[in-house]
Amino acid sequence: MLKKLNEVEIENFTKRYSNYLKEDVQDVNCLEMFGLKTFLVNGHYLIADNNGNIGTTDLS
Repeated sequence: MLKKLNEVEIENFTKRYSNYLKEDVQDVNCLEMFGLKTFLVNGHYLIADNNGNIGTTDLS
């Protein structure tokens, strides 16, 4: 399921993944499939969470 996070969800996202973020969060899209959650932050920063195994990539 693909969805754009609202303000409350972005706040919760920031609290959970703040160690992996290097910039202010303005926009977050989430794709969740088969237990894998992938977040696109600010249109270029990708965070993948596979049941606690977290990977990050800057797509810019």
